[in-house]
Amino acid sequence: MLDSAILDPAILWLEERVGLETLWLFGSEARGTATSDSDIDLAALFRSPPSPSELLDARVEVGALLGRTVDLVDLDRASPILVMQVLRHGTLLVDRHPSRRVGLVAAAPGKYEDLMIVRREGERLLLERVRGGRA
Repeated sequence: MLDSAILDPAILWLEERVGLETLWLFGSEARGTATSDSDIDLAALFRSPPSPSELLDARVEVGALLGRTVDLVDLDRASPILVMQVLRHGTLLVDRHPSRRVGLVAAAPGKYEDLMIVRREGERLLLERVRGGRA
């Protein structure tokens, strides 16, 4: 896993420029399986949601600061599947607003389960169509 001191300039930049409140490291760096070609996966909560262009600019700037490709995810806009992966397997790096994190942690399982119900029903209907020759 990355040494937190390496991430400090990026964390400071994110706090000052896009209102970072909470940050997780996830993916291969969090698992300790990263190679020299691996990107750095970061998931964040912000004071207010950055626009898509602001998030892209932040990815580029943080990547330049770290000398690596960075994937930066806004957890307020991420799929419930990704949110659950971050919460289960990520490493919490910054927690400036604990109530926001607690809110995300509390809501995530319900959103995930709701999505799984919809997906299972969609898969069931698709399977019926395929079996019925209507695909």
